[in-house]
Amino acid sequence: MVTSPGSRDTVPTTAGPVKGVIRDDIAMFRSIPFAAPPVGRLRWRPPQPVTPWDGVRDATVFGPSCPQTTAFFTPLPAGMSEDCLTLNVWAPVAAQANVPVMVFVHGGAFMNGTSEAGLYDGATFARQGVVLVTANYRLGRFGFFAHPALTEEHPDEAKGNFAFMDQIAALEWVRDNIAEFGGDPGNVTIFGESSGARAMEAMLIAPAARRLFHKAIIQSTTHRLAPARPRHSAESIGVAFAESLGLPDADADALRAIPVDAVIGGLGQGNAQPTTFSGPMLDGTILTEPYEAAFAHGRIAAVPLIMGATDYETAVFNPAAQYDRLMADHAGSLDAIVANYQKAFPDELDAKTRFGTDAMFGEPSRFMARAMATMGQPVFLYRFSYVAEQLRGRVGGALHASELPFTFDTLDKIVESCASETWFEKLYAAGFATTDSDQAIADAMNGYWIDFAKTGDPNGAGRPRWASLTEDTNAMLEFGNGGVTEGSDATRERYDAWEAILAPER
Repeated sequence: MVTSPGSRDTVPTTAGPVKGVIRDDIAMFRSIPFAAPPVGRLRWRPPQPVTPWDGVRDATVFGPSCPQTTAFFTPLPAGMSEDCLTLNVWAPVAAQANVPVMVFVHGGAFMNGTSEAGLYDGATFARQGVVLVTANYRLGRFGFFAHPALTEEHPDEAKGNFAFMDQIAALEWVRDNIAEFGGDPGNVTIFGESSGARAMEAMLIAPAARRLFHKAIIQSTTHRLAPARPRHSAESIGVAFAESLGLPDADADALRAIPVDAVIGGLGQGNAQPTTFSGPMLDGTILTEPYEAAFAHGRIAAVPLIMGATDYETAVFNPAAQYDRLMADHAGSLDAIVANYQKAFPDELDAKTRFGTDAMFGEPSRFMARAMATMGQPVFLYRFSYVAEQLRGRVGGALHASELPFTFDTLDKIVESCASETWFEKLYAAGFATTDSDQAIADAMNGYWIDFAKTGDPNGAGRPRWASLTEDTNAMLEFGNGGVTEGSDATRERYDAWEAILAPER
């Protein structure tokens, strides 16, 4: 019988033993390769198996993050390299074998982010009997790129969505190795935020990801901000990118010879470059159809689900621009709904922020959750509107990604995780002092997530009961300034109005 790490700081894996570090009651293993370095001939190829190593591999420090630039929420990692397909494990020392496993996929618009960010420290999860895994995946054009020359080179391989293929490879590593760290490969919960949430939706859709996980948590999905493109459109964008570098007739070898800095090309959350960066695409193998169509027709993995969003998401995405985009996309059909928001929220920017948040995040999350509930799975919907006490009066609601330090109970790492010279850094410039109210929300949210990972039901002793959508189609748990409250969805009428407008697109 496999035992938990106990006092072991060295654990076997399928590619060789790794040596981590034990600190108090947690065993930590960092930068374990789950795929071969995607460099040289392996750039823009599906992840390949790791070459086994001789001896014991050091797993005490984080390795390079995937190449990126122009970070928005978090600082750029200190070290970056194409050789970045590694993951990190936090395991409880004293737990019995076969404890629940949670695998987190970070956000960052598929252009930025790293598994080593302090906000994603897995210590609190491990202390409460969960093995927590975070993984890197290819970003930007390394992670999403299509070109006719690559299609012709390996016509039978999956194409384009290399980031999603990396995430599947990480889940395969968990299946094959996590028992050696005390985890149960038969009880794996995947979760992600922002583009990481879009990745979780992709995992629910992807046939290759089936049976690699058993529950999912989707936090602030962004699929309506940038829908997946058809592959032929993504290939055209790849051609445009090559042409921008003076490579109009590039073959696969010429594409792989493009320097790393040129592939990045200044791409980042503040410089999305839609004419030369495709993002996720409908490749026919990983993403077989648009997100909402797959959910609406039940062509997804049927697993227990937590899903939700914050109440002020678009404050960080230029809410006025999102408002203008929605008005242009639905010309002439939004007058009544606009009037309702203007009446409910007299401040113009506040009204536009909530207008965009509901349309781009809130109602789509409810739609996806309800669709999953029709498949007979327990589904739990939430809204996060809590604003840290120190920030009240400075922001109008819970910003995009603001729930993460509460999810991970890493409130002490907020300041170090903020990117310099951004509004996030300025928001926390005076430092951050956690209050009892802040910590209570972190304790509750982290506790719900952990109980869900253990049993598929987030409810536990000492917390308000969270009703599932199968019990009440309007059930929603609110993490708000008044604490955690259960009951019917307070945004129901607003979401219903948006659902009527968005229905023809689904």
